[in-house]
Amino acid sequence: MIPLAFCNGRARIVNICGGSGFLRKLYSMGLLPGEIITVINNMGGPILVEVRGARVAIGRGMAMKIYVEPV
Repeated sequence: MIPLAFCNGRARIVNICGGSGFLRKLYSMGLLPGEIITVINNMGGPILVEVRGARVAIGRGMAMKIYVEPV
């Protein structure tokens, strides 16, 4: 398990650490434990991921609280 901030390629969300507001925000974007995501851009600044066919930008601080395992 590694933070999303250090991931490239496809990964499965394993755990999200944060409060209820943080979780609600991620869940509304489709970022749920068990979802397969694809990291499109992780070269400084926000991380661009694709989940369920939609592209979402996530700040580095948020990405450090999302734990994934490479697929």
